[in-house]
Amino acid sequence: MSTYSDQILWNALLDGDIEAWGVLYRRHYRPLRSWALRRFADAAMIDDAIQDLFLWIWQHRQNLNRNAPLTPYLKFSLRNQILKLLPANHISLNQEMDGIDLPVEDCPESRLIEKEMDFSWQNFATKSLNTLPRRKRQVMELRYRDGQSIEEISENTGLQYQSVVNAVQLSVTHLRNQAILAGYNYQVFRRKSR
Repeated sequence: MSTYSDQILWNALLDGDIEAWGVLYRRHYRPLRSWALRRFADAAMIDDAIQDLFLWIWQHRQNLNRNAPLTPYLKFSLRNQILKLLPANHISLNQEMDGIDLPVEDCPESRLIEKEMDFSWQNFATKSLNTLPRRKRQVMELRYRDGQSIEEISENTGLQYQSVVNAVQLSVTHLRNQAILAGYNYQVFRRKSR
């Protein structure tokens, strides 16, 4: 199986072939590690990020694109995985490169992958929103889709102000937890001022 092309192995992985997943992991581990070490100084964090990435790929294989160019996809995804592991306010790279932002490759493959990831996120967010009870879903749509303030939602729905605040808070917590469980590295809804 190790003589097969990346594309054949990728398709086999997406069909649930654990051996193909292992071959891709072994084949891409060193090149990805080398690529990441040129950008980030923490080798242990990079090793963790690569393992987390391949675990995530296995767990979400049924939702991944068969036609995604594999190497740019892996690099883009690894970069995001590393950024997720960095401490909250730390985005520096190697010691000698402190203060330099990591450039994102501006190639058609990166744009395609980013577009696909955005579409996947939007699809997930819509499905998650639909799991909320009717009233909470209505409040969330008014708040985040229509941009209404808590006061406006209270007036428009006849709900008490505190009930709207509670509905938003509980719904955001529920949706964030679903996103984390699904492996998304996104904040579900940005906080807005009241």
